[in-house]
Amino acid sequence: MKTKTVYLDGASNTPLSPKAYAAMKPFISKLYVGNSMSTHSYGVTSFEAVEKARKEMSHVLGIKPEELFFTSGATESNNWAIRSSTMAWRKEHPEGGHIICSALEHDSVIRCCEQMQDLYGIDISFVTPNPGLFVYRHGSLVSSDLLPLIRPDTFLICAMDINNELGIHNDIQGITELANKLDIDTLIDCTQSFSLGGTRVAIGKSYPKATFLSFSAHKFYGPTGVGGLICRKKLLPLIIGGAQEQGCRGGTTNVAGIIGMCAALKEVGETDYSDHYGDLSRHLIQRTQELSGIRYNSWGGNSIVSLNCSDILNMDHLASALDSYGIAVSAGSACDSTHDETAGEFNGSHVLKAIGLTEKEIRNTIRISYTRYNTTKDIDRLITALKDLVALQKGDKI
Repeated sequence: MKTKTVYLDGASNTPLSPKAYAAMKPFISKLYVGNSMSTHSYGVTSFEAVEKARKEMSHVLGIKPEELFFTSGATESNNWAIRSSTMAWRKEHPEGGHIICSALEHDSVIRCCEQMQDLYGIDISFVTPNPGLFVYRHGSLVSSDLLPLIRPDTFLICAMDINNELGIHNDIQGITELANKLDIDTLIDCTQSFSLGGTRVAIGKSYPKATFLSFSAHKFYGPTGVGGLICRKKLLPLIIGGAQEQGCRGGTTNVAGIIGMCAALKEVGETDYSDHYGDLSRHLIQRTQELSGIRYNSWGGNSIVSLNCSDILNMDHLASALDSYGIAVSAGSACDSTHDETAGEFNGSHVLKAIGLTEKEIRNTIRISYTRYNTTKDIDRLITALKDLVALQKGDKI
């Protein structure tokens, strides 16, 4: 049944940009074999290339070069920020400690916060969207939601810029300004922000009061396994045993990955994809009207849309069923550690559970996330596949 696939899972991964590949290629050849910390000419060449990339990326991001730390991606960056903030607090305060975290955060943030609770006795307040406000504000978190939760020992607030499963925007400017006034650290996961391109990639300019900002290259047509953490305070070491990244992250530098990430960032910063994604979403709205009963779990107005098809379908796993039609969509985050159902138990998305969806709704929800290469024909293929599944479920001939 499989035909040429349609890829609608850009929030999980994006294809490597030809410009990024071209920039990386010399650095995976013997011409640039040098370890960036070696003192011979090969090493110096690699070191200079990394530092040049750091400066160029910092210019696009709107930050100082010394504020940018290279990592393996946003999961590592999030862990590093949370651990650093927690250890800094515990060093000065032998007791207490409180973190506020959105219940819709990426798994790397939620699980790390829970680990800080286990290891250091830190209290965690998870902010769950109010059902009424979720409809009114599309689930976005604003600073007034946090005020009742802030305590004298609150030292960190975690809130992502754009939710990776729902596409909703949080009021990061308001949240970071409030936290800054109260001397509270903020971790802003900006992984999905870069998909919009243009000025949206200048996260340093957009959120000047944020303490930590994280991102991954593979979300903006860069290579996998590389990303960054922007830090505006003293960062405690993550990996000890090397002088890399100001002595805070030991280990051989991923030179080729950093070069490719830099090229991809500069490329997406030159183009605003908002209109393109808007056209695709308007076409999606128009076409889904042909399938009475489809509901939108959220509407973020960007490259991510969450569709609830539970009123017209009763599948065990809708995303897998669509894959048999050559349609690649997601059920939720590809990084959610609770998605393994090999033991026979249902482990649905914690984000969809947090907004009150039932097991049936979660199983029949799909996340559509665009890349710059998608067209309205891809949406048409998706709708045709959904119609076929509805007909099959009814027992109609296709």
